[in-house]
Amino acid sequence: MSDHYKLFDTSEAAKYTNMSASFLAKARVTGETCPYIKIGRRVLYRKSALDAWLDQLTRYNTSE
Repeated sequence: MSDHYKLFDTSEAAKYTNMSASFLAKARVTGETCPYIKIGRRVLYRKSALDAWLDQLTRYNTSE
């Protein structure tokens, strides 16, 4: 399976990104998280979306 289609639930996404599951849940409310998939009550994240989101958060100096 391609990494693009690999799906993580919130707990797995939190471990993968080294963030807390509660942070990801709050970030979904404010729109500060990466795109996610909602199937019923389940929230899933594509690995590729998490990687792209983390790339967007990358900074090279403190003035950014």
